[in-house]
Amino acid sequence: MRILGWNCRGICHAATVRALGAQIKGARPDVVFLSETKANKNRMDYVKKFVKFENSCVVEAKGYAGGLCVMWKNGLAIKEVEYDKNLIAVKVADQN
Repeated sequence: MRILGWNCRGICHAATVRALGAQIKGARPDVVFLSETKANKNRMDYVKKFVKFENSCVVEAKGYAGGLCVMWKNGLAIKEVEYDKNLIAVKVADQN
């Protein structure tokens, strides 16, 4: 399983979304974690579709600060355990 983590410092600009898409195309991760998204759930749903991921857990930003997102592809057994403004905890089960 490949995981990509990125402090994107705001995902509201088209150039940042394209840069994320390029990173995903190169690394081909199964899970992507983004911090400091500075975005709401609607924006992160758009980003999720743009980068072709099916599932996500989003912690919305408060104004122009914070924001977290975990996205993963279908076929992974990932369950949200806990989340708040500072963290997203998930449980990943190996299906093999």
